[in-house]
Amino acid sequence: MAAFHLHFGRGRLDCGVEEFVDIQCPYCGQNCEVVIDTSFARQRFSTDCEVCCRPFQVAAECEGGKVTSTEATVD
Repeated sequence: MAAFHLHFGRGRLDCGVEEFVDIQCPYCGQNCEVVIDTSFARQRFSTDCEVCCRPFQVAAECEGGKVTSTEATVD
């Protein structure tokens, strides 16, 4: 029986529409990694800081399959 291993690292999820972006938490100032779906021109979503666990909003703009801008704001 063959064994299958799933790897969910940065290199394995590159399917052309997701891009990993580091964004600075507006509360503690630490960088957090978020995944942006580049198939949407504009998007806004909530996420929690990986360090201080406080929620913040991420706004992203994409063009041609690339992230052109990101912004982190407090709710």
